[in-house]
Amino acid sequence: MSKHARAATKNFLCFALTEIDGANEAAQAELDELHARYVAAVSQTLRVVYFASDGSIQVGERHVCRGTSAALLRECVRIAQQEGRMEFSFREFKRIPELISHPKNTGFETRLNRLRAALTAAASGLAIEPRGRGQFALVTDCRLELVEPEHR
Repeated sequence: MSKHARAATKNFLCFALTEIDGANEAAQAELDELHARYVAAVSQTLRVVYFASDGSIQVGERHVCRGTSAALLRECVRIAQQEGRMEFSFREFKRIPELISHPKNTGFETRLNRLRAALTAAASGLAIEPRGRGQFALVTDCRLELVEPEHR
């Protein structure tokens, strides 16, 4: 087990033991199952590859989309990787000129829905879910790695 996985396991166990009383077998079984899922999640990495040459993006080994939707996903993964944030607001993306061509008619919701549909169709282990008015989240059960190769 790697150093990162051991640290994650220790942190998880400290949290879980305060939340679940280990006195009965049902709670212990639930704790064991949660522990196994947590270790699997922190030890797996989902690779997201953005190809600038044609503006396409690949999640895992599956091509997802290209164009503005790909640039939007790239920005979400970049923020998640650098800042550790998985929840976003429409407003922060509407301010990025590379994603939005006209400030008054952004079409952002349409672009986000196309990206959500492309991720669902690709069954890549990555999803976008609404989180309230003007909010959405990038959802996955593992760590993300953004790769931007020079040439395809």
